[in-house]
Parts: sequence; C-alpha cells; structure tokens
Amino acid sequence: MNKSQKSFVQLQTFAALHRTSPLAERHIRRDDGCVKVLATWFLPMAAFIRSSPLSLPSIFTKPPMNRFFFSLAVLICALMTGCATSQNVTLAQIAAPKPIATAALIPQEGNSVDMDTNVRAALLAQGVAPKAALPAGTRKSADVDAIVSYSDVWRWDVVMYLRTLTIDIFDASSGNLLAMGRWDNSALHGFQDSKLVTSDLMSEMFAKLKAGKP
Repeated sequence: MNKSQKSFVQLQTFAALHRTSPLAERHIRRDDGCVKVLATWFLPMAAFIRSSPLSLPSIFTKPPMNRFFFSLAVLICALMTGCATSQNVTLAQIAAPKPIATAALIPQEGNSVDMDTNVRAALLAQGVAPKAALPAGTRKSADVDAIVSYSDVWRWDVVMYLRTLTIDIFDASSGNLLAMGRWDNSALHGFQDSKLVTSDLMSEMFAKLKAGKP
C-alpha cells in the first residue's frame, strides 16, 4: 500500500470511528457535521480522483501533496465552528430549592409520546419519580414537588432530526420557574439520539439546581 492509499484509508477510518463511537456522541457536545461533509463529499471525490483516468496532474498526487490535502481536511474540520452544538442552563433563582422527589409533565403543543418518554426517563435518572401528567398550563400542584414542560423542534433531512430542545422546571408549590435548559443542534446538524440529549440536558439542570449555582 503506497502513501496515497494510506492517507485515503486514514480518512475513511477517521470518519467511520467518529460517526459510530457512542462515547463521542454522548460525552462530546458536538455533532458529526464535519464528518458528514467529509464522508459525503470529500471521500467520494477523493475516490473518484484516485480511480478516474482524468485524474489531477501528478504534482497533486505525489506524497507531499497527499499529506497536505489530508492535513487540510483535518484542519477544515477543526475550524468549522458550525459543527458544535450548544447547551445552556439558566437558574431563575440562585437559592437551592427544596429537594425534588416527584414531578409531573404538563403537555405543550407538538409534544410526542416518544419525547414524553425521554423526559420521564431523564427524571428517573435524577432520582425523581414522574407522576401522571397535569392539564396544560398548570403551574401549581400539591401532589408533586415540581412541574416540567418541554418544547422540541424537529426538522427533516432524509430522516427527522432534533433541532432544538427546551425544558422548564417549575416549583409546584409556588409556581415559580426554577430552571430553564436549552439544547441547540449545529448549523451543520447531526443526528443525535434524542434520549441522550434529553438526559444530558436534564442532568445539567438538576446539577445546577442542587448546587444553587447558575
């Protein structure tokens, strides 16, 4: 295998590992936008150039230039800030609220059964028991410690993908907003697992609530 072939294999391996690694998806808050561009456009183009009789002049296919193009592709991926997702959690009050042991969802327009399930699973992961949903617009209840609402926006790109997710947690005793969390996909969107996105966002919200720090 010559150096040109090795460079091409390295690109393929880089894209494949990044797209399939669950650790990259769960622990790194970025999507695979760069790799999507790399895998969708750069790799097929590179394959065509390598196999086409109408290939580029030899100066572009000699080893130094192969290394240059490989480095350039990696650099472009690193510099494309549009690849990064964003997640922000804001506390409405600094003082830590009383412990939250139970919570109820209130429905919002456009909510789905799947996302309801994700939110309830995320609450359970924080040690909060989800109770029966309350009527839309409810802000107070003597039956639970907190009231949770969410809004999710989905878009289509061959398949549906999560564009934004917003979660609000209210104190069920006073009706006051305790925390707001928002996750946004990147400009070069990825196809993140909505369950993991919901879990990570809820985890950060409860961590800040317990610490009483914004």
